[in-house]
Parts: sequence; structure tokens; C-alpha cells
Amino acid sequence: MKVSKMSLMMSLAAIALGCQSWPVAEPSAEAPTQPPTAEQSNPFRDAVNKAMEAATLTQTAKTHDEWNTVSAAWQQAIGLMQAVPTSHPSYETAQAKVGEYQRNLEYAHQNTQKAKLTAQRMSECEAAVQAAARVSSMADQVEDLDPAIRVCQSLNELTAASEKFPAALDGADPKTFISNRCRYEESLKTTPICRTLLAAMQTVHYLAVRPGSPAPDDPVPVFNKQVMVALTAAAESQDLSRVRSILSSPDVERIPGGSIVEVVEISGDLALVELRTRDVQGNDLSGEIRATLSRFVQSQQF
Repeated sequence: MKVSKMSLMMSLAAIALGCQSWPVAEPSAEAPTQPPTAEQSNPFRDAVNKAMEAATLTQTAKTHDEWNTVSAAWQQAIGLMQAVPTSHPSYETAQAKVGEYQRNLEYAHQNTQKAKLTAQRMSECEAAVQAAARVSSMADQVEDLDPAIRVCQSLNELTAASEKFPAALDGADPKTFISNRCRYEESLKTTPICRTLLAAMQTVHYLAVRPGSPAPDDPVPVFNKQVMVALTAAAESQDLSRVRSILSSPDVERIPGGSIVEVVEISGDLALVELRTRDVQGNDLSGEIRATLSRFVQSQQF
């Protein structure tokens, strides 16, 4: 007990005299926060990276929202380029890039508006196709889809809409059905879809005694220039018996109905055609020029 009191008194005395060597907390050794270095913060490098991101997005952008994302990326790239200080070694390049990026931003804005209009047209196109699909099977008419042909801007748009509402076409092939409507319905010929389809159609000429009946067992008469002169003279003199006699003569060749020909010239009742076939006797007449009655020359667009 005496020892404890003595130790306590000695400790108090040491404190009073300032001789106590108690441990003292050391100040924090953490380094003060340093401002970011040029390497850590480089707006030129960041701008280029953002521009690369925008360019990558541009390659796949289609919808209104996707083009909006592209526009936002270019806007950020422009802001970063504008932040490049005059002291930066790439300052002059940055100024040129600002103009380049602004042109890209304008391109993105234009495509954003186009995508918006396309979406609106698709909505109208789908509504027109849906209306055709709602017509009952008992009341179906080929004209039911005409409003959609007028509203839709392309065959692809209408086809996509018909896939959502298949009852509109009742299983018919869209291109075949619409091509026929474009060919036979005059009021549709000026629509965007019909203008495109009609321009792409190929006109094929063939021989047929009766329109729409190019049967091989219904041969078409063709003849050379000498016979054509004689036939023309008989026709001008209105000598019908002479016309029949010439057309039934051995000098008149017979071509299987439906044979494809190239039209050289059509003048009045006569036509000059280049043949691509054999006659009914098996003689090869490919490349030969023959005359025939113009009413035997039929045409079809495919």
C-alpha cells in the first residue's frame, strides 16, 4: 500500500514539473489532396473518345430514340472540345474539330426528324392495313387495301404492317397483290409504292392469236418482208380473200403461241419482231426478223 501511494506521488510530481514522457499522438501523415494533373484531366482526349462513341452509335441508329442518343453524344463531344484550353498543344485541332462535330450533330438532328416522321407514317400505314384486316371475309374486295397503298410509303412498310395484321391480305403475297393493283387501278399509279413497283417492272412481249391465251397449240403467223409487202397491198385494196390466201401460204411461218419476241417496230396493223424461238416445224428462227399482225403482239409487265 505504501509503494502504491509513493508511485502516485512521484507521477503527479513529474507532471507538475513537465518531465512526464507520455506518448503523444502523431499528426496524420496523409499527403494533401493535389489538383488533377493534365494527364488526369484531358478534355481533348475525352472529346475524341466521346466522338468515337457517337460515330459508333451512328452506324446502327434507326429509331427516333437511337438518333437522339447519337445527338446527345455529339453534343457532349462538342462541349469537351470547346473546353480545351488555349495552352493545350492540340488547341488548334480542337477548334477545327468543334466545327466537324457540329456538322455531325446537325446530321444526327436531321435523322432524328426523319425517324420521327417514319414512325408517324408507319403508325398511319399500320392503321390503314388494320382497317383492311377488319373487313369481314364475306365483304372482302381487292379495293380494301387501296387506302393502305396510298398511305404507306414503301412496299417494305406495307409488308411489315401486313405481318401484324395478316387478315388484310388473306395469305396473298404482298408484292404480287400490290403490283396487280398498281397495274390495273389508275388512281394508284402515282402513289410512292406504285411508282417504285411500276418502274422496276420489266415489259415482256410475246405472240398470241388471242389476248391472254398464248397456248403453244395456237400458232401465230409470221412472215418475211416480201410477204409483208404483198399482204400490205392486199389489205390496202381490201382484198380479204387475198389476205387469207397469203396468211395460209407456205411462205408464212407459224410460231408457237406465247413465244417471246423483241419488238423492232409497230406501224398500224403490222409489227416487226425479232424471234427467239423455233417455228412449229422445228426450224430455228432465233435472231430472225419477221413481220406479223400487230394485234398478235401482246405485252406483260413482270
